[in-house]
Amino acid sequence: MTEKDAVKCMKFAQPNWYALPVDAVISDSLERNLTDKIKKLKIKNNGIEHGF
Repeated sequence: MTEKDAVKCMKFAQPNWYALPVDAVISDSLERNLTDKIKKLKIKNNGIEHGF
């Protein structure tokens, strides 16, 4: 299972269960696209504007 799932199973995990680390890798173009979208995102909450 992934490390994320292993944390959830710690209380009942068995000695023969293993956890593997997982790292996400995204392309440069996807990273730029997401960054641009986040910068444009503005959320209003109680009259206060949040965002970049």
